[in-house]
Order: sequence, then C-alpha cells, then structure tokens
Amino acid sequence: MKSIALSKPIQVHNNKVTVLEIQEPKFDQVEKYGIPFSYSERGDMRLDTRSALSYLPELTGIPRSSAQQLALHDVFVA
Repeated sequence: MKSIALSKPIQVHNNKVTVLEIQEPKFDQVEKYGIPFSYSERGDMRLDTRSALSYLPELTGIPRSSAQQLALHDVFVA
C-alpha cells in the first residue's frame, strides 16, 4: 500500500481526508479495468486516462463522488 498526501483535502463520507492509501491492483481489477498505459513502437508511454481513472475509487476505497473532488495534481500523482 502507498500513501499519497493530497494537495487539497477531499470529503469522504463526511470526513475531511488529506492522505489517500492506494492498494496495488489485483488480477481481477486489471482484467476489469485494463492496463492504464501502453507503449508506442518508438517506446513512448501513452496513458489510458479512462482506465487509470477507473482504478482510483476502487484502489483507494473512496466513492467516485469523492474521487471527483481530487485536485488534478493529485490525480496525476495517484
């Protein structure tokens, strides 16, 4: 598990949260949401934003409505 200090607090179940605990994805989650990145023929990494954002609520244990409150900087860090 990895801790990420948020640059801006969010509300989770009526509680102010300043740190998110993120779990490592498991096989079933990767099967469900896919790999959130790929590599081009030139070796450049491409982020699959839809897949990456889908992981956030599940791996942090917060509701989607709380994940939507995350500052963009915190989304990128996570």
